[in-house]
Amino acid sequence: MSTDIYAEIARHREDSYTLGSGYAGSIYAKRLFAARDKAQRAFALARGWRVSDAPFSLEQLRDGRARWRWGHDEHHWYDNSACKHICHFRIGQKPVAIVANVYSELSTCQAFAEKYGLQVEQLPESWYWPRNCLAVCYTKKP
Repeated sequence: MSTDIYAEIARHREDSYTLGSGYAGSIYAKRLFAARDKAQRAFALARGWRVSDAPFSLEQLRDGRARWRWGHDEHHWYDNSACKHICHFRIGQKPVAIVANVYSELSTCQAFAEKYGLQVEQLPESWYWPRNCLAVCYTKKP
């Protein structure tokens, strides 16, 4: 993926917070969200995936299941330092990856992946906050 998109995201993020006061409805925030969306879609296209409109659980990702199982699946990422600012990816209906943009070290993400039976890959750059977040991709173990 082009480094230009990351420079664009960084510029729009700065504009959003300095000129738009972080307001999600500002023109600066809208430009930031559009640039992030563009980066997510380019990432998905390069891997033969699609950005998912619906979230899925870590268990669904690990097991390769498209369907939610009540009482068995949980969303773990909301309060975890290894899974913030996430985006879900699918092939068809099947979950294939969760990309997280985190403020922690890679070792924290590796321990998280091991705990939930996933593998983790460090990505070259974060589309959430370039040069400030660590971007990781969680996928099912082969």
